[in-house]
Amino acid sequence: MQMKIVNSGRLAMASSYHIGQKLRVPKVGLGLVKITEAGAACCISSIALLVFANATSRYLFGRPLPWTDEVVIALMVWGAAFGIVLASIRGALISCDLLTRSLSPACLVLMRRLCALFSAGVMSVLGWLTWQYIDLFGNDVTAMLRVPKGIVYSGLLFGSLGMTIAFLLSLRR
Repeated sequence: MQMKIVNSGRLAMASSYHIGQKLRVPKVGLGLVKITEAGAACCISSIALLVFANATSRYLFGRPLPWTDEVVIALMVWGAAFGIVLASIRGALISCDLLTRSLSPACLVLMRRLCALFSAGVMSVLGWLTWQYIDLFGNDVTAMLRVPKGIVYSGLLFGSLGMTIAFLLSLRR
């Protein structure tokens, strides 16, 4: 497997690495991170564009674009999913290290691994429940565009499974 050296300020487990330290990341993993970043950027820019277009159409021309509400909601779900997966990969999720500061390095590594396993388990259960929800309600359609709601809910599935993978990969560090 080819490895690429990247700056840890960009892709690092904040609790495990120091800024400036070089990390070895598989090129495939780096490619997936870049695709996820691009997805998040597309969601955010599309949301801004749609909200601006709707406001402009409504207040300048008196013709609102009601369908944009449905699209923006779907993009918000997917944007949040992309963001939480990226935060998980980078180790940038909110954490409290007040209790772990006094642990020895060996205990700290054990604690981080146990937390990663627990978190992966919780996200796996969430993924499973999301899958069941999509199976049950995924064929329902939105009111305006008649798009299956499963497309929107799939963002939750992507987020939970992406976090599961990120937590499991963090065990290797």
